[in-house]
Amino acid sequence: MRNNPALIHWYVVALLAATIGAATSRPAHAQFGPEWSALALASSLEDGGRDAIIWGGLWGGVQGMSLAVAMDFGGGERLNHAGETEQAPESGWAVFASTLAGGAVGVAGGMLAARRGISKATARTAQMVSVWGLWVGLAASRVTGLDENPGMATMMAAGNTGLLAGALAGSRWAPSDARIRRMGGSAMTAALVGAGMVWIADGDDRTKYGVGLAGGVLGLALGAIIPIGDDTDENRNAGATETRVPRLGGSMLNRARGEWSLSAPLPSPALDPAPGAKVPERAGRGGLVWRVPLLNVQFR
Repeated sequence: MRNNPALIHWYVVALLAATIGAATSRPAHAQFGPEWSALALASSLEDGGRDAIIWGGLWGGVQGMSLAVAMDFGGGERLNHAGETEQAPESGWAVFASTLAGGAVGVAGGMLAARRGISKATARTAQMVSVWGLWVGLAASRVTGLDENPGMATMMAAGNTGLLAGALAGSRWAPSDARIRRMGGSAMTAALVGAGMVWIADGDDRTKYGVGLAGGVLGLALGAIIPIGDDTDENRNAGATETRVPRLGGSMLNRARGEWSLSAPLPSPALDPAPGAKVPERAGRGGLVWRVPLLNVQFR
């Protein structure tokens, strides 16, 4: 992963997508590292215990890999053939071994949590917030200009902080699956829209990460506080269904029939200035712009 920051970016994005998917369905039996021995226990547990074991293995593996990269396991300063000191990258085998060890520790922690009893809401909120903690750590390290090793350590610290905060919030708040999906979707939408607007405006990398960081945190908060029709005890516990009223969409934040909702904004091309508009000659000629609707309110 050294000298390849794009790999780190994709690794965080993949975890974000995987976590949103994991929060909406029963976990699969594809495991990370040596947690196959926990399958028998996982299959006999409720959703919360099963999620804790599977996510513990995945999260432990990620932490083991990150620790190996941050600490240069198998690498460090060495003498080359000319007798000069050079910085050798971490060893691939050392990273692999650390990943396996981290996965085993994570599975053990998940099994302990499952045996003590953990709700589905607690497990899945911890999953979601821990991955967004990784994103916060990545964005913060880019904004502050940290090198690879300190940046990886920042990601680990932020992710683990998110894991603990999510577990605590989930145990006291007990959000539904719909609420967790809404949080993840709104956070990702806000982060991508914010970073995309800066990219269109040709801003620098620090600004892109900074706006994306602020957008992700804002979207996560909006997804947590905006009421939704299916966030009820009946739907949370028994999976009951109800008739839903079609919602106004097209903008990031929408209000229709007295209800707030979040959706992916639909960018649309436009000419700036608009055709036929009177523009002073000194203003120069406009061009093609992209309009991204952020608010759509229906009054009736």
